[in-house]
Order: sequence, then structure tokens, then C-alpha cells
Amino acid sequence: MCALVAVGSTYGTIFGIGGSSVVQIFNSYCDNIVSSTPDSGSFNGDYELIFGTTLSFHADSIGEADISGISFTYQGNTFDQSGCFSRTVGGSTFVDSLVQCNFPC
Repeated sequence: MCALVAVGSTYGTIFGIGGSSVVQIFNSYCDNIVSSTPDSGSFNGDYELIFGTTLSFHADSIGEADISGISFTYQGNTFDQSGCFSRTVGGSTFVDSLVQCNFPC
């Protein structure tokens, strides 16, 4: 099994002044298996893996205590948010949202 982990963060005030997002993809040994990331500067896009395969990832929102619209395609199989684990933590100065989706690789 492999795992796709996406994290979105906002900071500043409760309304979020700035933020960041990242997607990492790991094998069953917790090794990062991404060889290249999307050029768009967004976490949405195609991730080339060390196996020579591509994982296409999309999320409507990750961050500001909102995780929605997650889907990804790998080797002809499409996965959605229903099979993922998610967690949001934060307070008045930051909000972190994390989602983990396991998939066969």
C-alpha cells in the first residue's frame, strides 16, 4: 500500500492571512516516492512517481478547517475522499488540515 498525504495550513488570524499546502506520497516503508511535482505551484496536478507512473490529484479545498472535493487517479483507478482519513487542528492563529488516502501501488 501507498499513502497520499495532503496538508493545508493557514496562519495569521482566524480568517487566515496566509498559508501553504503540500502533497507527499509514500510507499509502505514511509519513503517519499514522488520524483516530480506539478509546475503550477498548486497541490492539484500530476505527480510523477519513482516507478515511472503518474498520480493525478485534485482537491477543491484543504485548509481553513475545510477538506473537500478530494479525488485522485492512479493506474486507471479513481479514488475519492470517502476512503480517506482527515483531521483538522488549530486555534486563533493557525489552522492545519491534513488528509491521508491509502491506495494500492
